[in-house]
Amino acid sequence: MGLLTGLVVTFLLYPLLHFVPIIGPFIAGFIGGMFTHDIGKGFLAGLLGPMFGLILLAILFGALLGSREGMVGTLAGAVVGGAVGVVAAGTIGLLAFAILITAIGGTIGGLVTEHRD
Repeated sequence: MGLLTGLVVTFLLYPLLHFVPIIGPFIAGFIGGMFTHDIGKGFLAGLLGPMFGLILLAILFGALLGSREGMVGTLAGAVVGGAVGVVAAGTIGLLAFAILITAIGGTIGGLVTEHRD
């Protein structure tokens, strides 16, 4: 349950904060990771949350840019929207770096709140 909450929180925060260099992705991951109460789950929340967030953004762009009549148009729009999102973020390398920072934040967030027996 903690992993799911961590994923949702990271997923919601990441698109809002990933435009803030380094600190934004770290904060998104850290807050999401805190909900997992586990270092491994915190890492997963930090790593996967942004990916789901970016996929959702691509689908939303696709819905806006794609044809309303057919799924093919929407899928084509999603690809274009995803490309636009990557360009807006700078480069794919920068995007991967931001996701790595989010994963590090998630790991630390999970470690800080980890239940020790």
